[in-house]
Amino acid sequence: MNEYLDDLERYLAALPDDDRADIISYYREYIEDADLGDRAAIEGRLGTAKHLARVTLADASVKAQEQSNGDDQHTTAPRRDKWRNVWMIILGVFALPIGVPMIIALILIFIAAIIVVGALILSLVAIVASVFIIGVAAVIAGVTALFTEWATGVLFIGAGLVAIGLTLIAVPGSIALVRWFGQWVARMVRSTYKRLSERYHVEGLKMKGKLMITGLIVATVGALMMAVGLTNQAETNMTWADGLRTFSTTERNVSLGRVDRLVVNTSDYDVTVRRGNDRQVHVQGPSNRPVTVKQSGGTVRIASHVRGWIQLGIGTMTEHITVTLPANTHLSALTANLGDGNLDLDVPMTVASTTIALDDGRLTTKEFTTQSGRITLNDGGANLTDTKLRNTSLQSDDGGVTVTNSTLTGGRYHTDDGRMEFTNTRFRNVVSVRAEDGSITMASPQTDGYVLSAEDGGVSLFGKHNESSITHKAEAANRVEAHASDGHVTVK
Repeated sequence: MNEYLDDLERYLAALPDDDRADIISYYREYIEDADLGDRAAIEGRLGTAKHLARVTLADASVKAQEQSNGDDQHTTAPRRDKWRNVWMIILGVFALPIGVPMIIALILIFIAAIIVVGALILSLVAIVASVFIIGVAAVIAGVTALFTEWATGVLFIGAGLVAIGLTLIAVPGSIALVRWFGQWVARMVRSTYKRLSERYHVEGLKMKGKLMITGLIVATVGALMMAVGLTNQAETNMTWADGLRTFSTTERNVSLGRVDRLVVNTSDYDVTVRRGNDRQVHVQGPSNRPVTVKQSGGTVRIASHVRGWIQLGIGTMTEHITVTLPANTHLSALTANLGDGNLDLDVPMTVASTTIALDDGRLTTKEFTTQSGRITLNDGGANLTDTKLRNTSLQSDDGGVTVTNSTLTGGRYHTDDGRMEFTNTRFRNVVSVRAEDGSITMASPQTDGYVLSAEDGGVSLFGKHNESSITHKAEAANRVEAHASDGHVTVK
């Protein structure tokens, strides 16, 4: 008996000396009264000393936790002691005679509950933080708008202050929610869901009260500013159909004289050149990105500019430049640099020299002719229909190229990542076609010779197949030389 009690006392070392002595005394009397003569008999009745110690520690931890919840509503036990109690309870659960499968099931349920509740709390905290960030962005956007449309600026500053104020009001609740989650985890481990105990220091209550009052004041000021903006027709300065925006949509027409050279440098605008009886430029876009149209002699320059660096809104706003030219217009030069936008050349026109660079947009041409050109497409590709390109270099970094009913005289057409498709296309002189990552397909081509090769994908020329290369009249004056690094080359 003494050896068993010595082991039990050693396993109960975490308890205070008085409590440990009381427990040892209790079990000594219990063993003597039950007349348990040897250790085997004791363990048959009470279990091993280690098992009994775990159950005893768990019971003591639960009692200590309950006592700390009820003794003093304005004091909090050291966090280290709390989690030590939780750990003791967990060890006690493993000591219960409920079987390993049941213990594993309880643990899995406990972990799932923590994950679900924790995810919900994190989502609410993220929403509060997002509202605060949106409020700050609205205030900054409103300040930038004050210099162009003061009523709209006041409205957005007010909306931002309302969002910030509501966030400040919600912060104490969020903190309390996080604290509750920690307490809830402890209660789950204890399995004694008796009451919801909330502890706050007096200083903490005062600070949270001040924070909520500050939030209420800020939200009230913001609401008043919103009212001022609305009463001064702020809503008429915004595009509600296409999305709520800080800046208004502007729309204007600029008449043009004789056009010999067209230069376009824009960002975030789609540009279309179409046929029409009158020479003019139509601009539709936000007021913070105005477009200038300047003409000097036969040169027309179109450029967009940015005012401010923040634009807040939901949805999309129309940003389009339309250039109207008569059919069969002849230009000495066409230069188009678009930072982010599509270019659509939908007018019968002939250009002596063409330079096109699209950073993020697609090129579309119809009945377009150029004597020489350089076309660079970073992300978007091209659709060419009824187009005549002479001595033109086309490079597409990320996007396919489709050519239909067109004539290519000399030049090189390369893609780094994208398919190349040619339908009813006439190849004159030597035309180089290359695809680094994509296939090349030619349907009903018109030329005399073919030099076709593929590193990984195979080659097919009018039904004749080969794994790597096929040539036909490789020295012909009019021929197409096509190569695919990773893809097939097919002529049919």
